[in-house]
Amino acid sequence: MNVLVVDDHETNRVVLFYILQKLGYDVDLATNGQEALKATQAKSYQLIFMDIQMPLMDGMKATEKILKSVAPPPYIIAVNANTSVREKNHCLALGMIDYI
Repeated sequence: MNVLVVDDHETNRVVLFYILQKLGYDVDLATNGQEALKATQAKSYQLIFMDIQMPLMDGMKATEKILKSVAPPPYIIAVNANTSVREKNHCLALGMIDYI
């Protein structure tokens, strides 16, 4: 399975990368929504871990664009330090499948 980890914080990217790689997944990294969108145009991903707050293009905007432009659409899981119910519901309403 091809997995994309999108996060502007290097430690978060590295931790997810090593966990997923150890589980046997093919993992690529992106540091913002623009890079994520570009990556999904170049390669097919089945799963994306998407940070919500990033520079240049946040995770919400990137998710909207990816889900509209990629077929079949990947499963996208929000990764966010904000644990508010409102934020979680917004992510799910956009089409993300889960929120961690």
